[in-house]
Amino acid sequence: MIGGLFKSSSRVAALAAAGFLSGGVAAQAADLGGNCCADLEERVAELEATTARKGNRKVSLTVSGHVNEGVMFWDDGVNSDAYITTNVQSRTRFRFKGSATINADWSAGFLIEIGMTRPGSSLNVTADDDSATIGDGMDVRHQVLFLKSKTFGTLHVGHTSDATDGITQICLGCKMGNYASTAMDDIANSFALRTAAGADSGTTVGDYFESAEGTRQAVVKWTSPTVAGFSLSANWADQAVDNDGFGVALRYAGEFGAFRVAAGVGYEDQADRETTGGSVSVAHVPTGLYIAGSYGEESEAAGDDTQWHISAGINTKLNSLGKTHFGGIYGNFDLREDGREAQTWGLTVSQNIDAAAMEIYLQYHNLSAENDTDGDLEDFDVVFAGARIKF
Repeated sequence: MIGGLFKSSSRVAALAAAGFLSGGVAAQAADLGGNCCADLEERVAELEATTARKGNRKVSLTVSGHVNEGVMFWDDGVNSDAYITTNVQSRTRFRFKGSATINADWSAGFLIEIGMTRPGSSLNVTADDDSATIGDGMDVRHQVLFLKSKTFGTLHVGHTSDATDGITQICLGCKMGNYASTAMDDIANSFALRTAAGADSGTTVGDYFESAEGTRQAVVKWTSPTVAGFSLSANWADQAVDNDGFGVALRYAGEFGAFRVAAGVGYEDQADRETTGGSVSVAHVPTGLYIAGSYGEESEAAGDDTQWHISAGINTKLNSLGKTHFGGIYGNFDLREDGREAQTWGLTVSQNIDAAAMEIYLQYHNLSAENDTDGDLEDFDVVFAGARIKF
């Protein structure tokens, strides 16, 4: 993300203010009394404590985030409409990130990230409700402390991504709408699918997707230093009483001439559920062409869910505004419950506007699904046109 910092008062200005507000400090400074510097330091600390700034003299603070809004056009085979919604593929959010240097090897810090929504969340709206929202419109995405060593790696404690979060979404060059097999899930999750006769099937768009990876939750997580492009991460998760679990993942990133490569594989065991997933991506730097794919499997006593997908596209400079992206995606899902199967495909185009840290985008997605009870269901189609601006 592109960070935006609160402008802080300079130390010179703070010292001047301290002298103005504390008559007598200047006199003590003139005779070089022993309490001179202590008094000035105390006054500076008081001023800093009441001023919005980028941090204190020990811990820096970066404030960043983005806003993502647009118009969603949908068609369930019987009804269709257009809603103005917030795009949960990359939900509006703001974050506070702090860090402090302990010595040449060690540093410490924190991350607090709050997800925002409003009446009209793309994850929750339905054919009958264009104002549904996530919870009360605000939730914690990350709330975590970290201790980092260049030698020993990084330890995270709190609510944040576990080791396998994002392991099936690795993509060099992807944009919103084609970075993961479940891209459509976030913008039409709650819509009911129709049977061939036009009735409500009792299942939703979201019932036909499986990410086959981790999530954000309460964890203790360790990530190793990067060695020859490889990094290892492992976590212990504590979701609820008698519901502990663990996860481990290996990731790689490297360059080979004109090509960049990124890949990862992970395993998670939690709540009587085992998940294995991975993805790999290759990008050709001179042309901006890229391709990515993933496979994942989730196993429980009742059976296995599997998914795979492939994404491809190009990022190229067609105008002075910034890079233009064209991409496509195809995904396949085979789920154990009620014999559910689905295929999804989509096309995306976006335009960066570098001068405003902004992108405008247009997406089309199609879901074709079936189950043992209803047979083939009506296709669900969605078009989303929107913009995301970062700060």
